[in-house]
Amino acid sequence: MPNSIACTRSGRYRALGFPNGRVRNQAVKMLASVFVPAAYSVEDDVLEGFESSEKRFVIAVQWHPERLSARRNEAARLFDEFVKECAKP
Repeated sequence: MPNSIACTRSGRYRALGFPNGRVRNQAVKMLASVFVPAAYSVEDDVLEGFESSEKRFVIAVQWHPERLSARRNEAARLFDEFVKECAKP
């Protein structure tokens, strides 16, 4: 994840307040039509996150929340929100 991220809309990605810290070595070039961009790197304009407005909980990130969740509360929120959504009927 880049050092600075610009969120593109007021979706789940922005609401979760994801952490900073570059760990990617690949990037999405083109999104399928069911996805919308959610965040870009300020440094190099690379897509850092996207989500689906058509599905209940689809968030994709270009970093590793599993590596950061133990030490960064922001990354752990992704898992917390997923569990909450799974618990809903």
